[in-house]
Amino acid sequence: MQPDAIPRSTVFWYFFLAHLLAAALAPIQDCDEVFNYWEASHYLNHGYGFQTWEYSPVYAIRSWAYAGLHASLIAPFKIIMPMIFGTTAKSAEFFFLRTALAIVCSLAESRFFSVVTKVIHPRIALFFMLIMMTSAGMFHASTAYLPSSFAMYTTMMGAASFMDWQKDHAHLPSGIMWFSLGAVLGWPFAGALILPYMALEAFEACRNQTITSFIRATSLGGLRALLIVFWQSGIDIRLYDKVLSVPWNIVAYNVFGGSSKGPDIYGTETWHWYIQNLLINYHGWFLLALVSPVAIVIAQNPSWFNIRPVSKLFTGTLLTYTFPMFLWLAIFTLQPHKEERFMYPIYPLIAFNAAITFHFALQVIGNPPQKGLLARPLWILTKVPASLKLIITIGTLIGLIFISTLRTAGMVSGYSAPLKVYSPLEQIAQPGDTVCLGKEWYRFPSSYFLPQRVKAKFIKSAFSGLLPGEFNEIQDGRSGYVGARTIPTGMNDENVEDLGKYTDISKCNFVVDSYFPSSEPSDLEPNYVHDTKTWEQVKCEPFLDNGATSLIGRLIWTPPIDIPPFNKFKREWGEYCLLKRKV
Repeated sequence: MQPDAIPRSTVFWYFFLAHLLAAALAPIQDCDEVFNYWEASHYLNHGYGFQTWEYSPVYAIRSWAYAGLHASLIAPFKIIMPMIFGTTAKSAEFFFLRTALAIVCSLAESRFFSVVTKVIHPRIALFFMLIMMTSAGMFHASTAYLPSSFAMYTTMMGAASFMDWQKDHAHLPSGIMWFSLGAVLGWPFAGALILPYMALEAFEACRNQTITSFIRATSLGGLRALLIVFWQSGIDIRLYDKVLSVPWNIVAYNVFGGSSKGPDIYGTETWHWYIQNLLINYHGWFLLALVSPVAIVIAQNPSWFNIRPVSKLFTGTLLTYTFPMFLWLAIFTLQPHKEERFMYPIYPLIAFNAAITFHFALQVIGNPPQKGLLARPLWILTKVPASLKLIITIGTLIGLIFISTLRTAGMVSGYSAPLKVYSPLEQIAQPGDTVCLGKEWYRFPSSYFLPQRVKAKFIKSAFSGLLPGEFNEIQDGRSGYVGARTIPTGMNDENVEDLGKYTDISKCNFVVDSYFPSSEPSDLEPNYVHDTKTWEQVKCEPFLDNGATSLIGRLIWTPPIDIPPFNKFKREWGEYCLLKRKV
């Protein structure tokens, strides 16, 4: 079947099946996802949950509109869940929302796919689909409950709108709307991605003398953006009970916070950290994405190199479509504080740029230039049989997909235990019981994995930063969510530890803890797993022991082979356990 013969509805199902697998299996990579978003929605859905300092009305750098949007998806499912699925386990709500996010992501991807097929080239769209379906980065980003994932969805929709060129800039309002939605409701910094597209629109308006229609379309898009701002601000003002702008608070804290505040106090990385991270998650695809402008310049100038153009679009237009990835990399490489999730908005752009280069490479391999500057260095390709070229091409594609599969399998097999060990609580825990978290606090998968009115508490560990508190559970008739507007105690924006966040272990009915052979217990982090006098192992799952496993074993799945030299890459394991108090 030719790429342009694949219906958009069929493409949606390809994407959805890939992301449904992620919804079911992907470990949570970042504790911010749990404590800033899952817990906020849990509070809206169930009336209690952990509260981070970001939700204190004093700071207000998290949007209740964003959390409320996701909670509203869960709300009807919570009602029909017992009738249809015969369960009241809140973990079903967790996986339902992940499935909904998989649908949204797949809709955005299929839209982007169809526009690339129509506007640029069907084969580029096909390679884009293959990369998005198989990359380890998208396995996590597609269903993550994070503003950066939300911005990734809107980036695809906005980019597709700008690429789907219409007369008199009729496509411009929808493009502005999508990028505005990602910036306002999701992540303000994602708004930077619209700049190359708007620059191209302005250039085309001047070139084609359509400045009036450009201004009209931009104004209409701006009006839609304002409506999004009013809607989002209205919800936040209502719940925080004060006049504020969450997007501005986010920018002010991250950009103008000062030396003792801001994101840098949570750790900094070297300038090349994102390159290393993207090489892990996208390996060869990322390298291809980096050289996409070179591939375009070569291919789009057949008079220079005698190679068929990548697309019928103007070279400058196609280069502009590849530029947002580089702009985003430049902006965030300059920031000392770096996290993997900050790259989520450009994951589709990496796949798009890589698909362009791969398409170009296939053209060169399949039809080497007979004249031009590339003819001499590529003359050897004219001597290679077509069958061997096909084997090399398919082998390269399969190899890149295989590396991604090993990476994904390694993450799922190594780090999925926190999604599994809480399940026995549905049968053995009682309302009012306490599940305590020590050194494993940051892997807590959210209160959705605890039975109704069973709460998680923190016990002291070696961690000395600020842990979340709990939302005020008092209800009233004004908004129903007093905790959203109540200023909590013990909060600060400098990551200073608050000892009031801890519970004495004598009050814990259950403990979730880990044991790794490569780690030594301490007074603050004793070996609860093997303390059989006090604790009974309810459920234990294997968890990768990073301290005893080689770099290769940490990055990808490796077979458990003890034969040299393969044993050097063998993965070593610890235990991740739910423990119940005996006495």
